[in-house]
Amino acid sequence: MATTAYATELELVRAFALREQNAWDMFGKEYDAGMVDAVRRALGCCGTREEEVDRIAQLLRWRLLRRPQMLSRFDPQRGTLAAFLAGIARRWVRYQLRKPQRRKVRQRALRADVVQPPVWDGLDNIQLKECAAILSPRDRVFFWFMLDPQSNENCRLTPCERQRWHRMRVQIRSHLARQRAD
Repeated sequence: MATTAYATELELVRAFALREQNAWDMFGKEYDAGMVDAVRRALGCCGTREEEVDRIAQLLRWRLLRRPQMLSRFDPQRGTLAAFLAGIARRWVRYQLRKPQRRKVRQRALRADVVQPPVWDGLDNIQLKECAAILSPRDRVFFWFMLDPQSNENCRLTPCERQRWHRMRVQIRSHLARQRAD
């Protein structure tokens, strides 16, 4: 497809890389609808839900905006920009649909520098399970690893892990306080 503001599609892609506003406007006018259709086709039976199509298309637009180098592999001799964007959209949908299954829960040892907070004092396993039930599945796995005495290893928590552990403790403390108040 020949573009009006840019002589070739390759020039348009180079303008994407430079984050020119005109290039993004041209993309929105000429290529966005085709990319959304490719997302819808790649979703298959899930493509009938417009909110899911819009969510994934918006994530793809955001990714193209944040990483214009994704378009650097475009070769006009191999096909049109519309076909190239459709291929990116199909791969992006496959990645989005496959992502939850590919996540592996990494087993981490209890860090030696984590002092058991007094919030756990006097709680038996049943109460701990009730506390863990209010956490997300991912936080629940982290919670049980942090409490496992057999996984103790002499290494330190990263700042992100410390923040996560603190957030979980605050969440459980407020849950216990509400239970005791009732």
